[in-house]
Amino acid sequence: MDKTLQPMSIWTVFYGACLNAKAAFKVFFILYIPLTLILTILFYGIFQIDETIQRSLLEIHKVSQLTILLHMSAYYATSLLLLFIVVAYLAVILVSHRQAVDALSQSDKEITNLYNKAPCGYHSLNSQGVFIRMNDTELQWIGYMPEEVIGKMKFSDLLTPASYELFQQAFPQFKEQGFVHDLEYEIRRKNGSVFKALLNATAVYDIKGNYLMSRSTMFDITERQQYEAKIHELAYHDVLTSLPNRQLLMDRINQSLAKTARSGLLLAVMFLDLDKFKNINDRLGHDIGDELLKTVAVRLSASVRDSDTVSRSGGDEFIIVLPEINEPRDAELVAKKILERIGSVIYVKGYQLEVSISIGIAFYPSDGEGALELMKKADMAMYVAKEAGRNQYHFYS
Repeated sequence: MDKTLQPMSIWTVFYGACLNAKAAFKVFFILYIPLTLILTILFYGIFQIDETIQRSLLEIHKVSQLTILLHMSAYYATSLLLLFIVVAYLAVILVSHRQAVDALSQSDKEITNLYNKAPCGYHSLNSQGVFIRMNDTELQWIGYMPEEVIGKMKFSDLLTPASYELFQQAFPQFKEQGFVHDLEYEIRRKNGSVFKALLNATAVYDIKGNYLMSRSTMFDITERQQYEAKIHELAYHDVLTSLPNRQLLMDRINQSLAKTARSGLLLAVMFLDLDKFKNINDRLGHDIGDELLKTVAVRLSASVRDSDTVSRSGGDEFIIVLPEINEPRDAELVAKKILERIGSVIYVKGYQLEVSISIGIAFYPSDGEGALELMKKADMAMYVAKEAGRNQYHFYS
């Protein structure tokens, strides 16, 4: 790779040098030819002076006319040589200056293009919080034209009420300390829609330490937050039913146990298992089985309070947590409601499925004080319900 790039680099330098030489020659001839003509006319005029003056020169210098002619020719040749050197030097200087100006102009264009087309937003605010500069990326995000924003709008004009309050507190502090990092704001576009932005900024001061303006970068983090929400969903929820998975369930149980302990009420853990689900799965296929599980998840969620937790433990097993109930009968009523809703006919992709469910119930604090202990005893109670004929509930104690 290096051996290939080296000749290319040499050729690039040589080609650039040729272009520079061509430009210098062009400038040289533009200057040299007119000046040479002027010099030639000047010396020709000297050669054509009056004969009386020529005789006077001959008498004064005591030389022949040929000698004077030779001297004048030497002066003329020397003048041409000096003119050549001076004009060539000027040509090189002019070309170099022009190239420097062009390079500076190109660099300025590249910096401006980089500023405007950067994948993040850039803007500057004066001491009143008014925009004095904004790149094209940020203008595109907010949906405004430059003339609508620059010198007219404040950054706070783009904020939702909650973010406006945050900015009102942060901006005076920013002008004093000179920087802010990772502030999140809700930005309202011209069309009324809102996106989340992450802001970082540094302050510019004059020689007396007075605030002049900000240099701010802004990132649209809407997609990032969506990804984070999706990752959180996958980490704590069942992929098939979107119910809390075991990890989130354990957290919910522990929180509910602490809350129930303070209130002095009861907590019920219900372990549920679909009866003969394997037969349905084997006979009709996993697609039908998955749709059945999703339907059961919806019906279970509709059978409990918003404060309760319905979780899929795995396969065809579900766990329900009922915090802060007054008496065991409250859990019994929920169990009966579930048996009724699941026990009715369920239609899945044209199939009429008759499904039942077995439920085991354990209570805090009578059956256990920890999450794992309560789940284990509810599981044991569920197997008792299955052995008793399925489609029923059973208390651990």
